[in-house]
Amino acid sequence: MTFVDENADKLGDLINFSKHRLVYKIIMDALHFQGDNYNLVVQEDIKNFVDALPSNSEQELYATSLKLEPRDAGRGDIR
Repeated sequence: MTFVDENADKLGDLINFSKHRLVYKIIMDALHFQGDNYNLVVQEDIKNFVDALPSNSEQELYATSLKLEPRDAGRGDIR
């Protein structure tokens, strides 16, 4: 929707119907998907796998980020 809105509403003195048709389609698609119910079932084996993955604290993640992409690094310095 963001990029569609960048198009002009009018082309000269004419209404840009292509833009308005596209906006309508995006809105209708969103309404369609909001109406669907998803009956998701928990897959225990996948849940257990994800729960067992190692996790890092926010400080550890930030330190790793700075190590891989230091502040004021040039393009060649980034791993």
